[in-house]
Amino acid sequence: MLKAEFEFVLKDKIEYAVGGQTKVATNLTIKAPSYSDTKKVFKLHSIYRQSVLSYLEKTNDSKKESNEVSEKVTHEEEVSGIVGILLNSDCDSDKMLDIFNDLILKAGKLDDKESLTPFILAKLSPPETLRLLGEYLVNFPIAV
Repeated sequence: MLKAEFEFVLKDKIEYAVGGQTKVATNLTIKAPSYSDTKKVFKLHSIYRQSVLSYLEKTNDSKKESNEVSEKVTHEEEVSGIVGILLNSDCDSDKMLDIFNDLILKAGKLDDKESLTPFILAKLSPPETLRLLGEYLVNFPIAV
């Protein structure tokens, strides 16, 4: 079953202003995509799956993968693995990040209160953004 939301703990805190006061966000709450997001979610996962195939072709792991015994993978290892595949594949990263940003801006809140804005989202570091993307793909899988 698809989660309703997930909490993302920021490694790098984000400062933002509300009503003239400066606040510091320590986490993001990301709501699950809705029906209106279906096309974007499908495209995001499609690009990710293409990146997996690209990665396997580059590393020639496709034969090795089918012979390996599956071990239990932690949540953090799964997220890290997704990020590693994205960084080492020939995926359309610009398109993927554009789609991801649209989804996150619609679904994200700072400390479960303030909506994300493009200005606030731009404050995320590249490693933090990739970790958030990995979390999104793990927490909201497209397969049922």
